[in-house]
Amino acid sequence: AEKEAAEKAAAEKKVEEKEAAGVGCAVLSKVQYRKALAHEMERQWPEARRAMEAAIAVDPEGAPALLSRELRRIAALEKRADDDAAEAVLQRDREARAAKLRAAGVSLPAAGQASEAAAPTALARSSRAAATRGYLREVDFSHWAAGWLAERLRGLTHTERHAGESHCATLVVKGLQPSQSEVHASVKLKGEARALFYDLTLVIAWEGSAVLRSRGGGGGG
Repeated sequence: AEKEAAEKAAAEKKVEEKEAAGVGCAVLSKVQYRKALAHEMERQWPEARRAMEAAIAVDPEGAPALLSRELRRIAALEKRADDDAAEAVLQRDREARAAKLRAAGVSLPAAGQASEAAAPTALARSSRAAATRGYLREVDFSHWAAGWLAERLRGLTHTERHAGESHCATLVVKGLQPSQSEVHASVKLKGEARALFYDLTLVIAWEGSAVLRSRGGGGGG
């Protein structure tokens, strides 16, 4: 009888220790989960992902579905942030090249080498004059360029798809805001050579819409 009582007490102690360990793991998992959310608030994506991985590791049987889903969500946000950072680097490079072009001018076809039917009349007239007289001349096309850009930008549409095309977002340009935009464009001519100089700051009005579809096929706008 004493042996049985001792074995029962030992078994109960093991159960209590296991339950206590389980509670401890659950607490640690919650701590790591909250750390992940705190890092997410600060947009610290690598730290948020590592904290979420730690939350799963310390209590793999606690809430695996929830934590795994949260880990995938944070990993997707981290990837998007990395992609945005890489795109920002590319954009800075594009802007630097554009600045050099603005300073140096963009070469245009020599007068008579390309059709000027669509070009402003002043450009065609000035090209002939410059070619004939051989002097440097600059023609300002800022007003014409502003009107041309306003016409081309109106109705411009861009659609971006994500998550295997189950989600998409669309932006539609409603029009150029001329009072807030700055358009400077001119053409310098000398002999047969022509070069375009420009400096553009465009403020546009736009509308956006998004469509989110679940894996089951449902959707919303």
